[in-house]
Amino acid sequence: MKLKLKKENRFLIILVAALLIVGLVGIYLTKKPTTQVPKDVQTQKLQVQEKSDETSSIEKDLKDTDLSDLDKELQDIEAELE
Repeated sequence: MKLKLKKENRFLIILVAALLIVGLVGIYLTKKPTTQVPKDVQTQKLQVQEKSDETSSIEKDLKDTDLSDLDKELQDIEAELE
């Protein structure tokens, strides 16, 4: 009788431990990062586009897109390498 109780206790302990581990892994995987990289103004503008696929809407989106600073960081990197 005592041997049977010990086996049941082991099973319950293993079951509870497995449930705790699964719960902790689930919490870890669903945790959202606390720090976010701030978006610059140009990136925010690129995310707003016309919903229409007409030529005039596409042209407006192209005109509103400013790519003048696109290679600014690349120039800094090239200057450091030289």
